[in-house]
Amino acid sequence: MSDSEFSAAPGQSPQALRAGENEGLLSAIVNQSTVGVSVVNLEGRFKFVNECFSRLVGRPREELLRLGFADITHADDLPQNLEQLKRARNGEGNFEIEKRYLRPDGTHVWVHNTVTFLRDAAGVPNAVMAVTLDISDRKRAEARQARFARHAALRAEVSAAFNEGG
Repeated sequence: MSDSEFSAAPGQSPQALRAGENEGLLSAIVNQSTVGVSVVNLEGRFKFVNECFSRLVGRPREELLRLGFADITHADDLPQNLEQLKRARNGEGNFEIEKRYLRPDGTHVWVHNTVTFLRDAAGVPNAVMAVTLDISDRKRAEARQARFARHAALRAEVSAAFNEGG
């Protein structure tokens, strides 16, 4: 598309118009997405959350912006999360993690986070972005399957014991 195909306002360059369109498109992608998107500063405080992330963790955006990711991460999952963040910040690259976020009602949601450091023009990390997918249904199915396997093994043991004794 050539610059002449854009109808820029007087005094507005076609490049500025494209930048505005791109910004609007990016905003729509992030805010209308079916995955959670969050950005935290290097201290771990939320700086941005989209509506999907807010719904996933059961907290309004305004509340999340007063919290850090550690405030809503399940205590059993936090050490691994902090260690992966440390390694990534030290140059080991982006990472993925499965963990639980705590909801205000006491329940938790299992998520798969793809975590990326956002960097300034000089390449220095200045924030962390996570794309969050709810995997609670998968985790429940895995737990049911594990219970079924344990019950099947127990039944086989009992059956073998009766067959040996009788």
